[in-house]
Amino acid sequence: MKHFLLLIFSLPILLFAQSDLDVVFDPDVTEFNLVADLTDEFLTIDNSGVLNNLTGDAIDVRWTFELVDSPAEWIILLCDDANCFSGQSASNFPAPEALQIDADDSSLWKMSVRPFQTSGCGTIVFNFYEDSDLNTVIYTEEFDICVSDPVSTKEFETKVSNLNVYPNPVRSSINISDDSIVDEVVIYNLLGKPVKRFDMYMDNSLDLSDLRDGVYLVGMYNEEQGLLKTSRILKKNSRP
Repeated sequence: MKHFLLLIFSLPILLFAQSDLDVVFDPDVTEFNLVADLTDEFLTIDNSGVLNNLTGDAIDVRWTFELVDSPAEWIILLCDDANCFSGQSASNFPAPEALQIDADDSSLWKMSVRPFQTSGCGTIVFNFYEDSDLNTVIYTEEFDICVSDPVSTKEFETKVSNLNVYPNPVRSSINISDDSIVDEVVIYNLLGKPVKRFDMYMDNSLDLSDLRDGVYLVGMYNEEQGLLKTSRILKKNSRP
């Protein structure tokens, strides 16, 4: 687990002992790669966990969470032993009582992701405070979350496998089959040097008439996924 104790060395030793908390979800990971049917508007993906008090003293805890770099549609629902809180960010500061955890005990947590039909990735950041001092973070925990749709993932992979460059051999111009997933095409010589670039937002037919005869490599790129596929073509000018 990643522990970031935001304390300065001048604080009393006792305060360091009280910051010995630990958030664990099942399974014990810091990265959640969740695959779900995103056609369900009301889908909720649940993850169970615990907040451990590893000190020798009881502690009254307040906490906050915030989603960072996540899709705007996502909502997190987090429930501890006493209350539930939801949003892109939330805290149990307004709760009637702090979360009380006895020495060497734990509080059950349930974190639910509601993606609202939106795939993507984000980071959820938890900050913990003692109830007696809500200005000092005593413990921080981060989890990376990615949500993908198995249907859309499979469709994308199928489109990649079906990518094709035609005609081949080529005399003047080439086309890319099903270029909806291709954002850029780069033409390389056999030494791997780029000789032409095409923005697929602008071009459908890619003009290679100015290239010499020979063998070239066609790299097809997607802005998010990077290189999708490379095909080899033969450039052969028409002759009388």
